[in-house]
Amino acid sequence: MKNISRYLSLLLLVAMLPLALFSCSKDKKESFVLPEREIEDSTIYEYGDFSYSIYNDNTALISEYSGNDASVTIPEEIEGNKVVAIAPGAFAFNTSITSVSIPNTVEVIGDMAFDGCTSLASVKLSEKLWSIGPDAFNETPWDKTLTDEFVVVGDSLLYRYNGSAACVTIPENIKHIGPAFYANDRICDVDVGDGVYTVGSGAFLFSTVSNVSIGNSVVLIDSYAFQGCDRLLSVNIPDSVKRISHFAFYGCVSLGSVKLGQNVETLGISAFHSCAQLKLITLPKTLKNITLNAFKDVNNLAYVYYEGTPEEFEAIEIDQTNYLLLDAKKFYENGYNGEKDEK
Repeated sequence: MKNISRYLSLLLLVAMLPLALFSCSKDKKESFVLPEREIEDSTIYEYGDFSYSIYNDNTALISEYSGNDASVTIPEEIEGNKVVAIAPGAFAFNTSITSVSIPNTVEVIGDMAFDGCTSLASVKLSEKLWSIGPDAFNETPWDKTLTDEFVVVGDSLLYRYNGSAACVTIPENIKHIGPAFYANDRICDVDVGDGVYTVGSGAFLFSTVSNVSIGNSVVLIDSYAFQGCDRLLSVNIPDSVKRISHFAFYGCVSLGSVKLGQNVETLGISAFHSCAQLKLITLPKTLKNITLNAFKDVNNLAYVYYEGTPEEFEAIEIDQTNYLLLDAKKFYENGYNGEKDEK
């Protein structure tokens, strides 16, 4: 993705990489939980041609590959640290690689990870893969062979939609949506459905989607998911969602109202930045953190409905760059507007 820097993407990945935990039985629906991995030590380690970092749960992120082998096998673990992620741009523009084998330990492949690998014709993906960033395999011969209407990889991850329909219902077997509708200029209406757990990085980035129904199993709306969707009119976030990541709705200039579900805890950097027509937003009392520029340049924001008390709203950690949110007229539970009665 040419207009989003690799450096920023890497920071976002290492700071807020979700960890997927599954449990299932014959009588119980699968669950998907989103604890966080963080890289607390910025040390970059070397292992052969691989550079890597270590998360706080002793798993590893491949941050760069410097070799020129034609066939590359990514290790399952390095020095006892299970490899779970490939960073944005880690293999980008390496024209020597013709095939790559990614072990089943890997869950996340970052933006532009293999972008510009113009000789890469064979890819073995992890069966546990549930997140692929935009342009991860851009300009690779392998990517051009994926011609099915719904391209599904890894752990039921919808990697691409090649259809031409304006109205799309996500198939029931899909658990995760990758950058499937990235820059899709035909899409209008999407029904995500109740079987999907994550709306992934760049899922609808720069697309023409105007209406989206988000199912009640979604727990994460990831970075850039709806960035630049300038026809998106409104969105209701279900109660299942716990995190809205960085730039998720950046530049949705037609978005007039947003209702966040009752379990959202964090709004990432620039989550609603430049939503110029946003007039009303409903915030849940579970909200703990509104980060840098989450509501920057929302110049028409007039009303905030907070599903708690003024005291609870004051307890939210709100970055001061969100002054337009802070200045908007607020209404609290039971219709109270926070103003004291004059005697």
